[in-house]
Amino acid sequence: MIVKHEIKPEKIIEINSLEAVKRLIMLNSGIAFMPELVIKSELDAGIISTVNWSGDNLDAKMVMLWSKERHISEPLGAFMTMIRKMAKDFIL
Repeated sequence: MIVKHEIKPEKIIEINSLEAVKRLIMLNSGIAFMPELVIKSELDAGIISTVNWSGDNLDAKMVMLWSKERHISEPLGAFMTMIRKMAKDFIL
């Protein structure tokens, strides 16, 4: 999408901490694409704002996380398997 519209940001950085991204946004240090759930309290408090998106669909990388120390019960294992199968339908 950025390439299609020839948008050339001055700098691009990747940060793996959603909290760090929120803090940078609140310091007026750029823009970000984030899940709305992650910024709900900041939106409700009026600290940050959103832009309604009407352009092309955005691709987002998703990961499934769990503690290495956690026992994977049968129901949890079945859920994880189901999510993996469902995710394959979304991979282009």
